Amino acid sequence: MEYSQNARLVLQCLRRHGELSRAEISRMTGLSAQTASVPMNKLLKDELVVETHKRYGSISKPATQIQLNPQGAYSLGIKLGRKDITIVLVDFAGVVIDRVFLQQDLSQPEAEMELILQQSNQLFSNNPGSALRLAGIGVAVPFQLEAWHNELGLDQETSNRLAAWAGLMLLMRWNRVLAAMYSWKMMEQPLR
Repeated sequence: MEYSQNARLVLQCLRRHGELSRAEISRMTGLSAQTASVPMNKLLKDELVVETHKRYGSISKPATQIQLNPQGAYSLGIKLGRKDITIVLVDFAGVVIDRVFLQQDLSQPEAEMELILQQSNQLFSNNPGSALRLAGIGVAVPFQLEAWHNELGLDQETSNRLAAWAGLMLLMRWNRVLAAMYSWKMMEQPLR
């Protein structure tokens, strides 16, 4: 879903400062109250932000506080190491809500990608609704995963296995995995 520059500005302000009133958001972003209300209302409607409570204490009308909705969106992070794989599910507030850590030597890319798909689907199953609101997937891989075998003291068999991860074919394979994950998400139910 595409959001305007002003909506991204509001989200950035809430991410940096936490819970704020509409007036505080307007002041911190430099937007007029009327200009700021349009993206805020859209973000509220899309459940990316929520109204939490009213703040009392001043002479004026109580201010309704707004904050990021942790269940508003999710991201999946995948870290491939030579000796392990970590997959994390992160909510919109940046909190890791679930993780899988697999300590094992990497095998062939196809087998690892199938394992990652299975484990990712398990994370989504453990956290209902998260797949429907998946906003992004990040992948971290050591520079030249297949290299450094001499420096790391890897045997020839491990070096040969890691060589399968080299080059442009890895990117093409990841495109298929990410497309499969996105298709799985869309089959469940499209975003509102």
